[in-house]
Amino acid sequence: MILIATLNAGCRGNSGEHAVSQPQPMPVSVQVATVAASSVPHWTDATGNVSAELTTDISTRSPGRVTAITVKEGDRIRKGQPLVYLDAHDLDASIAEAGADVQASATGYQSAAIAANMAAATSRAKIETAKAQVEQAKAALATMIAKRDLVNAGPRSQERAEAEQNSARANAALVLARKTYDRMASLYKNDAITGQQLDSAKSELDSAQAAYQFAVQQQSLTDEGSRAEDKKAADASVAQAQAGLYAAIAALQQASAEALIVNVRRADMRQTQAQIGRSRAALSAAVANRTYSTIFAPFDGVVTQRLADPGAMAGPGVPLLRVQGGDLRIEAVVPESALSSVHAGASIPVSLDALGGKSFSALVIDISPQGDPASHTFLIKARLPRSSSARAGMFGRVRLNAGSERSMLIPAASVVDREGLTYVFLVQGDIAKLRLVSTGSSIGNSVAVLSGLQSGDRIAMSNIDKLTDNARISEVK
Repeated sequence: MILIATLNAGCRGNSGEHAVSQPQPMPVSVQVATVAASSVPHWTDATGNVSAELTTDISTRSPGRVTAITVKEGDRIRKGQPLVYLDAHDLDASIAEAGADVQASATGYQSAAIAANMAAATSRAKIETAKAQVEQAKAALATMIAKRDLVNAGPRSQERAEAEQNSARANAALVLARKTYDRMASLYKNDAITGQQLDSAKSELDSAQAAYQFAVQQQSLTDEGSRAEDKKAADASVAQAQAGLYAAIAALQQASAEALIVNVRRADMRQTQAQIGRSRAALSAAVANRTYSTIFAPFDGVVTQRLADPGAMAGPGVPLLRVQGGDLRIEAVVPESALSSVHAGASIPVSLDALGGKSFSALVIDISPQGDPASHTFLIKARLPRSSSARAGMFGRVRLNAGSERSMLIPAASVVDREGLTYVFLVQGDIAKLRLVSTGSSIGNSVAVLSGLQSGDRIAMSNIDKLTDNARISEVK
């Protein structure tokens, strides 16, 4: 036992001598930062989804069977590029039928125009003729009335004197003609004249005798005055002239009535002209429908879905392809408290989870003029840069500046993460003390400290991986 105790004592003595002779570790050179409170921006995060500026379903306006689809999913398309072809036999037949209707309508219009022009010309001629006949009938009636008035008035004294003179002249001429004939007859018996000369004297005697008898009759009539038969004849002539006038007026009225047929013909013209318009409209519609048998790309973009194959029946409103184009944008819902910090044309930071949280700037292009009254949020749209490699449907986040607040910022390089907790090394003299802190959002290369530090504290900001709690340090300026 004495021996064991002696040995133990010797061992403790040697250990103590060894501990005293062990060298101290070298201090770690670190850069030191002093914590100070400053005004830092307050950020609000909002989530949203990436969508295309242009998205549409390609369909047809006219039903038909699909004969060919020239693209597949993922293909890039150009505006005006033919995408889908439909069977157009029925549409071609419709065009032919509509064209025949236009031709028939045009022929009907020409016929109606000819009939209207002929009716107008005939009507004008009839009316002018009827008017002339009315004027003639009026003149004839006036003449008959004048003659009737003369008959009713009887012969005048001048007419009686003239009749007596005519009778006397005729008697004298008859006496002279008889004497001449007697003289010619005597000469003929003596062969002094020819038989022709005697016949001429005889003819003159007969004419003079007839003239004398007519003059005597006229003198007798003049002396007797107008007879009842003459008056009846004059009245009959006036009645006949009046009937002729009535007939002429009736003919004019009939001609005027027939002029209404011209209006009917012109109405037929207008109707056939309207039919031409309808037929041409039907032809234009048929030609337009024919153009729908080939469906073209409405804009530059990419095919996202192919929903039909050749042989399928296409109908109005039934999608055949789904395409998207234009720039990509993120649509996010933001609270009204952050609305004042964003405006159209501003750049905002955006990150997409599918791209590893990579952040880039997006241009705000639209802010909803009306928000949701229940959640007090507004929809904003921001255009993503074409170099973002984003795709429609991705989930993303936008950051909006919601003002500023007083906070302490420390370099992000000074923060240590251990087992889910956040630490910094507090510099106290030449010793580094491990201090538990609570951090907030990151701002550039700095991070906000919510608790664990006070303004004026000094912390290590370099060679953090070489430090331990209570480690000796040497400050590097």
